[in-house]
Amino acid sequence: MPSQAAAREELAQQLAEAVARLDEPHRQVIQMRRFEEMDVPEIARRLDRSENAVRILYCRAIAALREAMKREGRDPA
Repeated sequence: MPSQAAAREELAQQLAEAVARLDEPHRQVIQMRRFEEMDVPEIARRLDRSENAVRILYCRAIAALREAMKREGRDPA
């Protein structure tokens, strides 16, 4: 359905914009985990942080994205 494809494209664009507005550590961990498909140990090594710190940072980044999307009237759940 074209309308579903358009809606997905719009959501993807809004999500990309929300990621771009995150602060650097959150943006970086989202980029590495979701777009570069790195695992937590690899991200931890690259960022010189513990694996637990990376997990916490990732969870906070996802929470910030969800909040941003809600403010924009989107519910990404």
